[in-house]
Amino acid sequence: MAAAFDAGVNFFRQRGGLRQGQAESIMGEALHSLRKRRASYIVSTKFFWGLHDGPNEKNTLNRKYLLQAIDGSLARFKLDYVDLVFCHRSIPPHRSRKRYGRCTT
Repeated sequence: MAAAFDAGVNFFRQRGGLRQGQAESIMGEALHSLRKRRASYIVSTKFFWGLHDGPNEKNTLNRKYLLQAIDGSLARFKLDYVDLVFCHRSIPPHRSRKRYGRCTT
């Protein structure tokens, strides 16, 4: 990441659900070791919605779920804020991607 940053890369994107957040933790450590001003780079994360069948967990972007996802990412990154958050709707395996598409905001 240091070589990328030195070459001008300043946008770093990660998926929140990847390996239970382990990738965010690794990237957070790498960003911290760069010792660059936080305003000099952009951090983006992504989370999936509708993964569970429980109440308020299926096909939802309720406030509680959104805040929990963001707080989890912040803790793993060890940052005060992320610059961009993507939400991705999971599609059940038996459904067609053509019909349901992707939801990225």
